[in-house]
Amino acid sequence: MSKLKEVNCPVCMGEEYRIAKNTNIDLHIVKYGDLYSGLKKSQWVICNNCGFVYQNPRPTVKSLEKFYLDSKYHKHGKDQFPDSIEFVKFSYWYYQEKIDYLLRQSGLSAGSVFDIGYGHGGMLRVFADKGFKTYGVEADEEMQKYATKELKLKNLLLGVLNSKIENPKVDVIISNHAFEHFFDLHEVMKGITKILKPGGYILTVIPTYNESRSNLSRLWMNSAHYNMFTHTTLNRLFNRYGLQEVSHTYRGWLKEIDDLWHVAKYTGEINEDNLFKDSPAKVESYLKTWIPLRTLLFSPFYTSDGKWRRIFALWFAVLRSRKEKKLFANIVRFLKGNNR
Repeated sequence: MSKLKEVNCPVCMGEEYRIAKNTNIDLHIVKYGDLYSGLKKSQWVICNNCGFVYQNPRPTVKSLEKFYLDSKYHKHGKDQFPDSIEFVKFSYWYYQEKIDYLLRQSGLSAGSVFDIGYGHGGMLRVFADKGFKTYGVEADEEMQKYATKELKLKNLLLGVLNSKIENPKVDVIISNHAFEHFFDLHEVMKGITKILKPGGYILTVIPTYNESRSNLSRLWMNSAHYNMFTHTTLNRLFNRYGLQEVSHTYRGWLKEIDDLWHVAKYTGEINEDNLFKDSPAKVESYLKTWIPLRTLLFSPFYTSDGKWRRIFALWFAVLRSRKEKKLFANIVRFLKGNNR
């Protein structure tokens, strides 16, 4: 018997939706076993009220929570857990730019940080090395063991983030490729506001279809994910809980593509919902028409081997460096009284 359940929009609770254009490829659905009752792909829809893209129908919250807590999402075994020294090196390469983006936008240089779905613990390890006190929650027990024993991280909870969370309040919450997996967004938000200090910040990094540069943006829409945000729909969700955007970018780096970096501050301010909505018709058109066209346009530059991405990354680094040097020279000239 099918365990799939029709749900209202996870962000605005709207009941009406239209079918989203998705690929016929779903590489994850097999590992969920009978949760998808033999289906070969998941179905995605667009909320007719706020334009949010989400999986519908989907497995029940209870069955999904059990799947994650039983450590079934990730493969396990000796060959699945990296050497700790090499993994820390990888973590700096993979997370440093995201952390720098957060610190620039927030102005923070120290404090406490909580990672939602910390995985192996790489991002927390980088924060710990910077002097931050680290906390986090992860549903996979094997991941928790690795992060605790191999990376020597403390204060790591096992479970899922919800309104029942018990943790000291922190200055920063981080979430790297986790919001797309959350099956009860409002329980997650209640947990966030329970442990984030007023005036604190949250960094959210999530895959997205918006401003896409490859077909990966549609491949993100698979059975392992339940939500596809843009900065607008993420702002709508956050706004309901008093978190307001500080900054966002769809061009955070060139190591990966089709993801969104977003920093918000816990101000307690709540604005009108309709300030934050995507047009359902435009979202539908984008998924059906523009993603294939943009994929065709950008594919020569975003090849699978990453050669062009590395070339572009180097070029942008040079341009950024020259711009920063010019800015510094102008500041020095101004301070010397010669600003012509």
